[in-house]
Amino acid sequence: MPYLTIDELYARKGGPDRVVRLAGGEPTDALRRIEQAKATAEAEARSYLEARFGTLLDSWTVETTPAVLKDKVATATLYHLVENTHDQIAQPLVDAYLLILEWYRAVAAGRADLPVDSVPEPSTSTGTGIAISGAARVFGDGGLDGMVPSFPARRSSW
Repeated sequence: MPYLTIDELYARKGGPDRVVRLAGGEPTDALRRIEQAKATAEAEARSYLEARFGTLLDSWTVETTPAVLKDKVATATLYHLVENTHDQIAQPLVDAYLLILEWYRAVAAGRADLPVDSVPEPSTSTGTGIAISGAARVFGDGGLDGMVPSFPARRSSW
């Protein structure tokens, strides 16, 4: 389910030095914290997009994930990284994160588009049909005639 690699995250968000600095704490633990924040951001994206794209998301790889989604996940990763390691989050990052959530909701509801090359076409196959079988007819050719008092025996206007 990964939508972007750590290297793509670095490339999209100012390089490894910047992202590691945002991770805070001991540099030896930075990669673990970055991967955890990225996993959170990817799961968050999936939780919104699954309503619209379903199992198609399972077929996406880091190579086939749309660039716009990679950008959203990268920014959300920074938000979660800072949220977990700092006392305060800069307002521009909070604003960007809130816009991402709004966009996820819009995509899930069909009000915004996520360019996807591999959306399967709806099936137009009529198949071979279905067969219905069961017990012999319970009612005769007259249907409910005479069985239900308010049901007329024959109605010429039908």
